[in-house]
Amino acid sequence: MRIVVLTLAMASQVACSPAGSPGRGEHIVTWPAVVFASDMMQAVSAVDESGIYAMLSTGEIAHVPLSGGAPEIVANAAPTLVSSPLVLTADEIIWADWGPGVDTGAIKAVPKRGGSIRVIAASQPEPNGLTRDATSLYWSISESPSPDKFNAIRSVPISGGTVSTLMSSNERGLYAFAVGGNHLYFARQSTNEAPLRPGLSMAAKDGSNVTLLSAEPVRCCMLSRLNEILYLNVHPARVRRFDVSSGISTTLRSLPNEGIWMAADERGVFVLETGCSNPPEGGGDCWGRIVDLATGQMLASAELARGVGLDDRYVYWLIVRDLYRVAR
Repeated sequence: MRIVVLTLAMASQVACSPAGSPGRGEHIVTWPAVVFASDMMQAVSAVDESGIYAMLSTGEIAHVPLSGGAPEIVANAAPTLVSSPLVLTADEIIWADWGPGVDTGAIKAVPKRGGSIRVIAASQPEPNGLTRDATSLYWSISESPSPDKFNAIRSVPISGGTVSTLMSSNERGLYAFAVGGNHLYFARQSTNEAPLRPGLSMAAKDGSNVTLLSAEPVRCCMLSRLNEILYLNVHPARVRRFDVSSGISTTLRSLPNEGIWMAADERGVFVLETGCSNPPEGGGDCWGRIVDLATGQMLASAELARGVGLDDRYVYWLIVRDLYRVAR
């Protein structure tokens, strides 16, 4: 089963759980240091059948079995900034490191059991959105100096080799993109520098045959599931679904707040919703909650939460250093 995970920008930090919340779920491990996170409030972590992996703020990559236990350090990656979730293959952990200066970013890998770090692609400006299919890795880049940033989606075989530029633009703002089947799906990502721009497009994986699928704006971050593309929109906040076969967009779920994390597989879609209650007299509580999009059921609730991933049985999430899971 192929699992796709997506993290969206959280609109605000959360501080406490709402009344009547179901709790945090089952505690799995307390990592020895805070898990690395980007400015998008994104936990740099991943899960598969071999266990759970996390990039710690110390620069170390840690692992724990799915059954829990004491974490072990797999490697010292010493990253400057990691902007995407970890990507896992059968044998390796892969990440995107921004590096210490302009054009010093890289896509790197290390064996799951530890060993030497392998540089898959060097000299990558601010690599972001790292994802994979069966044979290749994909990411976006942003070249400085601002305001004339050059943005592109690039790919390279997982085994290494020639880096290919699939899509490029001289406009500001990174691409939001997803990989599914034989195609690459992409849109403009709205940032503080780039206003919202309409258009969800599709291209072959070599960047050819670009086709506009929908003129609807895409706020941020997409994923591919079965024969559909999921993405976040705003005004109102909602998870949208584009059916590739019919060409029709529908709302999968309306959201009470803008910032979420989302993960999906063939069986379901789960989001991390955040929000605050603000009574007229002032004060109020802020919270994050894992919600099953199919049923609307709140599975877990906590403060300062970040999404991690899911497997056949559980949804995993992180509270600072503590990893929890809740049955799906």
